[in-house]
Amino acid sequence: MVTKTALTESLKFTSTYCVENFITVLTPAVYDYQYLPEVAVSKKSHVTFRVRAGADAHVALSMMYGDTDRKTYELVLGGWNNSRSAVRYGGRGPVVAQVDTPNLLSAYDFRSFWITWDSDVIQVTSGLSSSASSLCIHSEQ
Repeated sequence: MVTKTALTESLKFTSTYCVENFITVLTPAVYDYQYLPEVAVSKKSHVTFRVRAGADAHVALSMMYGDTDRKTYELVLGGWNNSRSAVRYGGRGPVVAQVDTPNLLSAYDFRSFWITWDSDVIQVTSGLSSSASSLCIHSEQ
């Protein structure tokens, strides 16, 4: 069973108007999403965040609030005992892209990530800027 042990701090959503919101989300060590209704991302193209977890940080990008089975991509960071990362279609769905990422996460230090999306492309980047090296890219085409 995969458990979600992410402690996520300072989710940062930025739009073309440079409006920023910071939220701290503490998640228990269970596979259950914490939905953020107060932060709309419908007019956004990326999200930045930091994670402190020994393994298995999961982020869902969903078209429908509260539904992680349909029209959703699940991003798994440091999954499989902190050995690889993946993009899945739907919560716990089939893997559509994956890459080896040994020791990507840390139980002691916060690690920074960017997730960007465009009409058909999702990109996950590790680091403090979107120009850092990509971990995983998924394209619908």
